[in-house]
Amino acid sequence: AYPNPFNPTTSFQFSLPQGENVTLIIYNSLGMVVRNLLNNATLSAGTYTYRWNGRDDHGSEVTSGTYYLHIVAGPMKATKKLSLLK
Repeated sequence: AYPNPFNPTTSFQFSLPQGENVTLIIYNSLGMVVRNLLNNATLSAGTYTYRWNGRDDHGSEVTSGTYYLHIVAGPMKATKKLSLLK
């Protein structure tokens, strides 16, 4: 994620060597879903950039704190720590 820490937006980029179903979810430090950016979306091979604007699924701004970006692309899973500073 760049920038990290961020205020108010951060971007993250990933590449797929082949088409995959992709899920991108932002969780808070309690493990609750804050924002569902992609839900098992079928993406073709290529490089993708997504941006998170520090808002939840209802459009409300989230508070300062630690969040986690979880990505699942086919058999690959990764989690990245994000810090929102206001």
